[in-house]
Amino acid sequence: MKNEDKKMTIHLHTSRADGLLNQIVDSLGDFDRRFQRRHELRILSCYLDKNLRGIRALIDHVSEVVRLTDVELMFEMLEIYRGRLPNDAERDLRRLERRCRRREVTFRWIPVRVGMLMHAKSYSVVQRVQGRVGDGVVWISSGNATTRGLGASRARVNVELSSKSTSRRDVADFLDIWGQLRENEIDIAQAFAQDDIYAFAYALLASGVFLHDWRDALRSQLGVRYTLTDVGRRSAPGNNELALLGLDLDRATATRNPFSAQLDFPPARRLPGAFARGYTIDTLLGRWCPCSIWNVVEQTIGQDEAFRQFYDALLSATTPQAMDRLVERESKIEDALVARGLVVPDEERLQRWRGKISWLRKDETRLTRMFLRFEPFELPYDYQAREEIRRLYDSVLESLSFRRRQSVVASKVWATQESRELAALELREDEQAVLETLLQGPIGDEDESETAE
Repeated sequence: MKNEDKKMTIHLHTSRADGLLNQIVDSLGDFDRRFQRRHELRILSCYLDKNLRGIRALIDHVSEVVRLTDVELMFEMLEIYRGRLPNDAERDLRRLERRCRRREVTFRWIPVRVGMLMHAKSYSVVQRVQGRVGDGVVWISSGNATTRGLGASRARVNVELSSKSTSRRDVADFLDIWGQLRENEIDIAQAFAQDDIYAFAYALLASGVFLHDWRDALRSQLGVRYTLTDVGRRSAPGNNELALLGLDLDRATATRNPFSAQLDFPPARRLPGAFARGYTIDTLLGRWCPCSIWNVVEQTIGQDEAFRQFYDALLSATTPQAMDRLVERESKIEDALVARGLVVPDEERLQRWRGKISWLRKDETRLTRMFLRFEPFELPYDYQAREEIRRLYDSVLESLSFRRRQSVVASKVWATQESRELAALELREDEQAVLETLLQGPIGDEDESETAE
């Protein structure tokens, strides 16, 4: 590598074009004899995404530009509970280990517990020459080793800030710190200390999802949102002309759905009341559902015939040619509304709407969740938020106190309380079959009272 390249630089990552993954790979191009010498990749991350998609992508891309022989992944032990159980995480890690082995790459993972939370994220590629460090690069980043943190996601990409250095001193310092952190390695099978009640509470909450109820989500997500002027707000109530244009009005905005004549919106599949009673627990943040259960829900609904019909129709209605026609037609309606002083002018409104539809049509998972009318979100608190975690955990215990072992989820959570093993949340095959049968009921709204405790 040329001497003038050995410096520290700062990088902002805002899109896949200049995402962290691509920047890391590009920084390896000047390594000497990069296809002959051994190279090791070090990944330090607080959080890992499901199926390790971000890490797999990074390994694949690095392997294309250097002879990669060793990968070490270090991560915060407690964060493996986010969106999965510990055995799920270990299964993903072993699967990636086998995948690397087929490429003659050694893969090691190192869970650590360092203080309250190991929040650091960094990446390094080091070239070994007769056991010594040759060329090397280290990235210190705000981005986790996830598809979004690395800018490798097809959906929205995070905004991340990173510093890059090719200084041998910086690379050596990073390797020294790596060694210090490694002294805090913890066995993944241990999960958490038997007497660490707080760690168990955090792990339990993080191993499930909380459910947000979307109402009219499909229509609102596909609509063009207009900001009303003062005149528009005063004239909106009872304005039949605006209603005939298909605008749904509230106090300050109006939403119009240009697809109303082309897409037949199916009734959202409301989760059966029996699901809410048997498979979720009411908490301060809404209903909590173990990921082992919610994964079955998403897989079952994602295969629903009514959803597949809607999704196919959406793809057909949002081709570039169809969007050209819709934007042209909608611009005439927009011009008329602006000319009458009813909505605030905005030259970028329709282009933003078009961009939103472009992203949405690619995101089948999000559309599935909207169709389901429930959007799962992960535990919004990190490990340091002790007061919030304790209150939330107490709300779970309070709900359980009224239910004891009267539901599937209650019995499983009580089992984890007794064993301190989150594997007790897993569904048996017969339990999964019962849940799938329940979810395959008729489509349509249920009476609200049926979903109550």
